[in-house]
Amino acid sequence: MQFKSPRAISLLISLLVAFVSTIIIAITLWYVGLNIHVLYLIGVFAVVFIIIFYVIIFAIEKFIYDRIKLLYRSAQIFRSKKALDEMNLDMRTDVLGEVSKEVAKWMIEQHNTIDQLEEREIFRREFMGNLSHELKTPVFSVQGYILTLLEGGLEDKDINIRFLEKAAGGVERITNLLNDLDAITKLESGQINIEKRRFDFVKLALQVSDDLENKANKKNIAIAVQNPSEKPVWVYADPVKIAQILSNLIINAINYGKKNGHIYISSHELDEKILIEVEDNGIGITEEDTLRIFERFYRVEKSRARKKGGTGLGLAIVKHIIDAHNETVSVRSSPGDGSVFSFSLSRSG
Repeated sequence: MQFKSPRAISLLISLLVAFVSTIIIAITLWYVGLNIHVLYLIGVFAVVFIIIFYVIIFAIEKFIYDRIKLLYRSAQIFRSKKALDEMNLDMRTDVLGEVSKEVAKWMIEQHNTIDQLEEREIFRREFMGNLSHELKTPVFSVQGYILTLLEGGLEDKDINIRFLEKAAGGVERITNLLNDLDAITKLESGQINIEKRRFDFVKLALQVSDDLENKANKKNIAIAVQNPSEKPVWVYADPVKIAQILSNLIINAINYGKKNGHIYISSHELDEKILIEVEDNGIGITEEDTLRIFERFYRVEKSRARKKGGTGLGLAIVKHIIDAHNETVSVRSSPGDGSVFSFSLSRSG
């Protein structure tokens, strides 16, 4: 007969120990020459005492064991989120072992939960700190210009228009930051739908380049869309979102580009995909920075980056849009040699 219950095994061992102990006591007393009646009486008392002792031990064990089973049931109900009458637990198994497993699982889950909460808290602190820093500079600038104008500068023709333009620039920076925050929030929550259709990427790239030509001319940076075949490059994606990606990448290249530099936009056929590359000969990015370049508010040059403009969210938006297309984005770069941002799109025809 196979005993699956530890309590049954414990009871069997207890009775065996009681029997062996009684025999040993009886032999010992007989050996010292006690009267057979006295020996019989002592033997009976010994057996009764040992049996009572192990019955008490067994009762205590059963009391504890039943409560462990109750804890095990509660743990199973809590983990499975089922009602008690829906549970079908076999309590004839090694409940102590199962409880140990449940405790181990619970400890691992709690450890993972704590790690996740700590990561979220670190992210929250960094996000709030970055957001506060991004807003603080333009808000203080606008405040300073307006206070100067209110204190008499408005009547001074040499500074009134100039200060109003600077204040307007600060307001525009705040507006851009809020728009980017709104966009990335909607992308993360899935509130922005990706409306894919077939379009010519080369035509779209030329339009975006023309829109940013004036900004590039201020640093004498040339933007060129390379298309040696002079044929349309048909892709299947959301043209509005892809235009936003190109705009963000080109603006990033302008902000971190060198004077008299260049920006090349090219496309390459890869089976069912089209690989898009935006290449510049700017300041470049270190290997350490390339690992975090698509994070929100992460900047390569932390001391001077904010002077170059931008909100620090452009590349994060690029990553979210590409992810929403189920495509990939990457960067190749080295300090002083420029950068190449690449992303894939589905080929269409």
